[in-house]
Parts: sequence; structure tokens; C-alpha cells
Amino acid sequence: MTRSTRAAGIYVDGAFHDYDQLRVSEDVTHSFYKGSRPLHPWEGETDPLDPKDGRAADKYSWAKSPRYDVPGKGRMPLEVGPLARQVIAGREGAAAHQDYDPFILDCINAKGASVFTRQLARMHEGPKLFHAVMTWLAEIDLHGSFYTKPTEHESGKGHGGTEAARGALQDWIVLEGGKIANYQVITPTAWNIGPRDSDGVLGPMEQAFIGTEIYDMQDPVELGHVARSFDSCLVCTVHAYAGRTGRELNRFVINGMV
Repeated sequence: MTRSTRAAGIYVDGAFHDYDQLRVSEDVTHSFYKGSRPLHPWEGETDPLDPKDGRAADKYSWAKSPRYDVPGKGRMPLEVGPLARQVIAGREGAAAHQDYDPFILDCINAKGASVFTRQLARMHEGPKLFHAVMTWLAEIDLHGSFYTKPTEHESGKGHGGTEAARGALQDWIVLEGGKIANYQVITPTAWNIGPRDSDGVLGPMEQAFIGTEIYDMQDPVELGHVARSFDSCLVCTVHAYAGRTGRELNRFVINGMV
């Protein structure tokens, strides 16, 4: 099989696309920030509102809504994390470090995204990462330097991306006069939990809740299972309440933390 250095990718409706950071934007239409138009992170604004004022404008989340302009599809929410990584690993010509493996891609094409496939991807990836880490540790030169001083630019724009355990983590920076004029970061959690955008399109986790069968509405643990399958930074602070009455239905305490 022909290999390439291709690293990042997008998978939508059965088709792969190369990733281009210029196609990323953040929408704050339903977030507790001023503004209502999508902006690329280099032009990004983070101007918070009082939640009371925000709710009057139908805002309901402190997370922004990251979106990706998929060729021929328009702006769409994307899920990141082990499931996404293993789907991209199923792309022919995947980068060597991605360890070409079509298993999870086949699962998605057959069963779709779910709590099961999301957790299966996480378990499937673990052993692969263990072997990779052992190889990387063996390659460390303890006598060499671990630091290379970067070039300090007076002005310009920069973008950096890496894979955290929870998924794609990216930073954008704008320098002017030797100082930071703008800095924006999109975390894996932001991709997964972002609220609906100006077009009314729900974020990945919001979409995952729809259609979930609840056995006991007074104890909707199934929603907790869905939320936790994304491994977001919010998993220990997810509460359920009745929308009509505002009454809290349940609260989970993990290791003494609510």
C-alpha cells in the first residue's frame, strides 16, 4: 500500500477530506459571548456576557461552537477523539504513525457513531498507543538536548495543532509589535460539546442525546453514559434537570467531587 505523510483528515458522509485550518470557524450565537457571526480563530473574539443577559438572547453555553467548512457541504460540527482518530486511521494512505487500520471505520460504516463504537475505539486504540509510547521512550537520547529555542517573530500569524487524549487540540496566535494581539484555542471538549450555531445545527454531543431511550426519567443515567462517552472535561459536572420545572433530577458524586 502507498503511504504518505498525510496526518489530519475529515470524514463526512463516507468521504475523506484533507484538513485545512483556514476552514475552521467559531460561532457564538448561542454562547455566553457577544457576537453572532462565525469567525476564524485569527479574528476570534472572546467577549463574555452575563448569563442572565445571554439567556434573553437564547444563549445557553459557555462553550463556543467550532465549525468546519467541509468542501461541498458547508459549515459542519465535527466530533474529535479516539473514534475520529481511528476512523482517519482507516484511510488508505494514512500517515505511518496512524498505523493503517480499517476496523473502526468499518464499524462506523456498519453501525454508525454511538456510545458503543466511541468506547470501542478508545479501547482499540489503547494497546496501539502503548506499543508506540514504548518505542518512543526507547528512542530518547538522554545525552541530547530536549529544547530548541524558537525564532521570536515581531509580527505574524501562527497555528499549531496536536492530538490530546480527548482529541484535536489547536491554537491560533496573532503577533503585532512583538506582543500577542490575539490568541484563541479550540480544545477537544469545545469541538464535542459546542452548542447549536447560527443555522440552528446542534453540536456533536447534543445530537448524540437525541433519540436516546431513557428507562427512568427520574434517573436518566443513559444521558450520563452518552456524555461520558465523549470523555469531555465536563463529565463529572453533568447534571440532569426537568426543563419545565427546573427541578434537578440527579447529581453524581465521583471520588467526593460533584
